[in-house]
Amino acid sequence: MLTLAGYAGANATVNVITQRPGYDEQIVVAGAFSSAGSLYCPSVCLWNSDKLQWQALATGLQGVVGAVDFAGVRPPSSPCAPLSLSPSLARAS
Repeated sequence: MLTLAGYAGANATVNVITQRPGYDEQIVVAGAFSSAGSLYCPSVCLWNSDKLQWQALATGLQGVVGAVDFAGVRPPSSPCAPLSLSPSLARAS
């Protein structure tokens, strides 16, 4: 079983488990930890389910990662009705 190790003997904490958009096989895990198994990957690691291995995403990062976002990723489009505001709602306060 592969385990995450915390900093300086502390328990590891996972705050985020999310799929990397556009890559079904890649899962990003983030929180407060120093390594995944024997791989040094402080606070954020990527799990590749095709290769069954961890990959470090950051170097020199130490601390707690509480959220992960992906730059340049467009949210999935979904159909919606046209949006319109009434004049009373559109006025600035």
